[in-house]
Amino acid sequence: MCRVATIVISIVVAMSGLVFSPAHAAVPANGDYVCSTGLIKTTETTNLFTITAGVVSWHTSGFCSGAVVIPAGVTTISEAAFEDDTLLTSISIPASVSSI
Repeated sequence: MCRVATIVISIVVAMSGLVFSPAHAAVPANGDYVCSTGLIKTTETTNLFTITAGVVSWHTSGFCSGAVVIPAGVTTISEAAFEDDTLLTSISIPASVSSI
């Protein structure tokens, strides 16, 4: 009985890393996101990037500056996502990103 419990616990612990891993986070909702927080826009009109189907792309309202936070679940950062954003200091890229 103890051996079965040990095996079951080992399997659960091993699988829990897959379930809760940031690499397996849900894809963020389509929309505009605030560059500095990685949160979906509420009232902001500048300093935004767009996410569509898990892909980060450039936003037409302006450029990102300072530190950029990309939310977990994003899978791709498009080629021109931060093109001409000359005031960037850093970009936090989650483990879910598999293509840049």
